[in-house]
Amino acid sequence: GSAGRVWQGTYQGHDVAVKVLHPHFAEQLELDLQLAFTVARCVHTIPPLRMLNAPRVVETLAQTLRPQADLRHEAQHLETFKSHFDGGQVWFPRVFQSTRTVLVEELVQAAVPIRHYLESPNIAVRKELGSLLCRTFFQMVFWDNFVHGDMHPGNILVVQQAKPPSMWDTLTGTIPTSTIPRICLLDAGIAVQLRPNDQRNLLDLFRAVVTNQGTAAGRLMVERAQYERASATPGGVEAFAHGIGDIVQEFHSQKSLTFGKLRVGSLLQRVLDLCRVHGVEIDPNMSSIVVSVLVLEGLARSL
Repeated sequence: GSAGRVWQGTYQGHDVAVKVLHPHFAEQLELDLQLAFTVARCVHTIPPLRMLNAPRVVETLAQTLRPQADLRHEAQHLETFKSHFDGGQVWFPRVFQSTRTVLVEELVQAAVPIRHYLESPNIAVRKELGSLLCRTFFQMVFWDNFVHGDMHPGNILVVQQAKPPSMWDTLTGTIPTSTIPRICLLDAGIAVQLRPNDQRNLLDLFRAVVTNQGTAAGRLMVERAQYERASATPGGVEAFAHGIGDIVQEFHSQKSLTFGKLRVGSLLQRVLDLCRVHGVEIDPNMSSIVVSVLVLEGLARSL
């Protein structure tokens, strides 16, 4: 990755992956951010572009990138994810040791990147992996409010594991021969959390899609926004609310509200565009979630 390199080795008798931060990464990152802040402040002096609030955008970017200059943050993220996904078909590598520049974690054995399954003739396994990815991501967003911010296919490994014995297998002494796929998520340096109001807005938006109450959800988004200029514009609040209502109505009018029909990434992109046009600010971390949705939605549909 851009921040470090990874080697394999052993640690206290365990096979491990050792991630080492590139020398001078922190210094180079700060120089890049200072340049970005300078450009953002210049952009902010141009009246038509002030609504972009470029300095706050760069500050959000800095809050995301700076923790990657200290691998102890990634170790903390991995521990948090492990507590959220304890057991089951999703897991995160165990951390053995972490310092600012070195991270020693479990080496995932007998695993292949999930992209290898895109051409697999086993449709059942592909469907199971796609469904598992969706459930994992929705748990992160809607239940835990702690989202892996870099879930591209290279960071998702698949391991085929022996299926646990059923009660019948136990009674008859039969050893199961079938396997089940498990996924392991790597590189948890970026983890995204939404502010409470923005998480409520996201929940209300999906509830509105099901109940077709987009206009009401739009008004709530304006009321909860930390900054907004819609209320200072005559008819601005109603225009924004009806815009959300139109988007929701379009999705609600589909014959089936299954994941196969509902394009979640498209829905969120259009909502973000509407927020930008009407000056209704939402948590900048939402853009990271939208990018993750688009990547995972494409991967899940390909599977």
